[in-house]
Amino acid sequence: MSYINELKSFKRSVLKRLIDTGESDTTIADILEFSVSWVKQLRRLYAIEGAAALIPQKPGGSVCRLSVTQLDTLSSTLGKGAEFYGLEGAFWDRKRVKYVIEQEFGVVYDVEHISDILKRINYTLQVPRKRDYRQSPEKVAIWENETLPEIKKS
Repeated sequence: MSYINELKSFKRSVLKRLIDTGESDTTIADILEFSVSWVKQLRRLYAIEGAAALIPQKPGGSVCRLSVTQLDTLSSTLGKGAEFYGLEGAFWDRKRVKYVIEQEFGVVYDVEHISDILKRINYTLQVPRKRDYRQSPEKVAIWENETLPEIKKS
């Protein structure tokens, strides 16, 4: 992975030198395999902010409203199971996790953002099975093997 960072650093230094020497946007784009519009944008930023503009920045975003301690607590809380909170069924979905966060920490999130929080605590999203957990496997087998064929015959 370090060779990728070295390559990016090299491209930034070459870009700076090419801009400083007055090369055209098209020439720079051809040499560095960038689009011409990207080179123009970088040239404008370089003129305004200097060399700092050529250092890539992570995209911005909102700060997580749960502290690291609260995220650890959430992870252990989810480990207790959904039934611990009086929820029917031993599974977690985003709505249930949202409910627990509101009850435990008093922080309100949109359901869409719960996936990001689950990723932070290393929980994976899984598609729940479309089966009632209260079913008896023996009764289901009898129904599938005996009752269903009788229904299909008639």
